[in-house]
Amino acid sequence: MRSLRRSLGLGFFLFLVAAATAQAATWHSIKGRGGITSQDTVVAQWAQDGNSIRVPKVVVQRAPRGKSVQTICITRRFWTYGGGAYEPIRDWHVEWSRRDCVRTGLNRQAEFSAFWMPLSSFNAHHFDFVATWRNARTRQLIASGRMDYSEIADYQCQDASDYGKCSVGRFYRNVAGISISF
Repeated sequence: MRSLRRSLGLGFFLFLVAAATAQAATWHSIKGRGGITSQDTVVAQWAQDGNSIRVPKVVVQRAPRGKSVQTICITRRFWTYGGGAYEPIRDWHVEWSRRDCVRTGLNRQAEFSAFWMPLSSFNAHHFDFVATWRNARTRQLIASGRMDYSEIADYQCQDASDYGKCSVGRFYRNVAGISISF
């Protein structure tokens, strides 16, 4: 490995692990019956130039009820447990959230792409999303639910072992998540 790094002339070498489809995430129906969802694992990466996390791609089918155009919205929430270097430790709290909506016709699905975002070190992180299905014309709520990435298998590290440590496990209050430290 060291000779490979030297020959490539890289200051660091990341061992990349392909993100597999998460089968462990838990769906909690809040109202009605929404469409089937599929999602990837949450992936964290430690690098000298900054930590980042890949917020997973989500594909959502239309709710089976209704023949009209539907608006499918998801709010992706990124939870953090801990505090900064000079801050007191806080209970689990939403550090970041993002809401996206897609209008879908019959026989269509909504696709919400993955993206990378900065990740704070020394804290535990957990991910979930809330989905809603509405009639696009009347805005009447058809269904809603929450996808909780509640199992260790929902998280994956891309580790730069010479510089930092990424770990997946159960953290405060037995919540599954991911953490990065050096």
